[in-house]
Amino acid sequence: MINILKVDLYKMFKTKSFYVIGIILITFSALNAYMYARITLDANEKIGISLDSFNFFTVFMQIISSLVIYMTLFVVLFMVSEFSNGTIKNIATKGYLRESIYFSKLIAGIISTLIYISVVTLAIYLPYIFVLRGHITNEFEMPKYFVNSLFIILLHFLAYISIGLMIASLVRKSGISIVCLFAFLALIPLLLDILDKLLGYVVETEFRMSNYFISTNLKYALSYTDLSIPDKDIVRVILVPICFFVASVAIGVTAFKKRDI
Repeated sequence: MINILKVDLYKMFKTKSFYVIGIILITFSALNAYMYARITLDANEKIGISLDSFNFFTVFMQIISSLVIYMTLFVVLFMVSEFSNGTIKNIATKGYLRESIYFSKLIAGIISTLIYISVVTLAIYLPYIFVLRGHITNEFEMPKYFVNSLFIILLHFLAYISIGLMIASLVRKSGISIVCLFAFLALIPLLLDILDKLLGYVVETEFRMSNYFISTNLKYALSYTDLSIPDKDIVRVILVPICFFVASVAIGVTAFKKRDI
């Protein structure tokens, strides 16, 4: 699988979409970070207060969470292009196990996401340094539970990468894959929210189906960036992305093995 991964990484760095999405992420992140930094500075100088909600690490979480769609989109486009170009078929005919091919794509997707996160972190950090240097001293103070929250966020990112790869493996058409991805990211959470309201109205129960969907738990984890997630919810917030990851890998690998390439 090492040889396949080397080839995948080479192709990833040669793919135009990798750089186009990267430029979008950098631009979006830098502009948002600059805006947050200016708001923080103005509040400090004109009003004399420090806005904790615009702490660098809090802003980092807010911006990173909104970029998950772009990172997942690249994984989908990269995988679909392999089917369109016939690259996967050429690799499979050389005798490599299909599981190895699939997991190589998954690892490449994880690496691309880590690169994006690193670049975005720098794009957020530089405007903060440029705007706030010498003005505010505690703007880069790390919240007590930031590392715990970041770990949970990365678990959700891992699940989203796997889900994107699964969608691309099942659909294998760029347009339809993108539609399915957006449906998963936006339509399903909306439908679950509607069902929860209907369920609460009819049965009068506190049970919420949306609590077990990945996007709900990601938002919940982000709301506790500077606080400890309550004990009653911590297991759910960790297990939900793990379950989505395991299920999407199982479905993706099974479909990849059984269908013709």
